[in-house]
Parts: sequence; C-alpha cells; structure tokens
Amino acid sequence: MTLNRLLLTGWLVVLSQGAHAVPLLGDAENGKRLHDANCSSCHKAMFGGDGSGIFTRPDRRVKSVEGLSRQVEMCNSNLKTGFSADEIKDVTKHLNDAFYKFD
Repeated sequence: MTLNRLLLTGWLVVLSQGAHAVPLLGDAENGKRLHDANCSSCHKAMFGGDGSGIFTRPDRRVKSVEGLSRQVEMCNSNLKTGFSADEIKDVTKHLNDAFYKFD
C-alpha cells in the first residue's frame, strides 16, 4: 500500500467515525489559568458563587464540543480578551474536562 493510499484510508476511517473521533486538543492547565484570570469574574457576577453555574445549569446553551469552542470564541471576541487560537483551544479543553465531558 502506498503512503498516499494509507493516509487516505486513515482519513476515511476518522471521517466515518464522525467528529468525536478527533480528540479535543489543548492544554487544560493553561486553559484553567486563562479562564480563572479572564472569565471567572463575569461568570461569578452572572451566576453567583464560584461562577460554575453557567456550565452546570440544566438549560445550558452548549450541547457539543463545537458549540463550546464557538462559545469561548464568542466570549473572547465580545470581551476583547485577546486569546490566541491556541489559548481558545486551551480554555475549551479546560471547560470540557472540568464541566462538559463531551466525547
């Protein structure tokens, strides 16, 4: 089997398994630091306590990893946090690991 055919076969396997076959990349520890420094105060003001109610409420908006990433991107844009693409991945990874636990 040629290398190109092997790579194509691998991609077809990944695609056939859906988006969940691709692992969520990012540094969750860095994401936690970024979230705690830039996001927690707003969440605390909105939901009280430690702010985690935004993630654990029964009617939460986020229903998928893709939705979580879009939400982090939206907050970054609206609040002008200045997160890089990698930092958005880090925050997304932290939130997923800590609260959402999407596959």
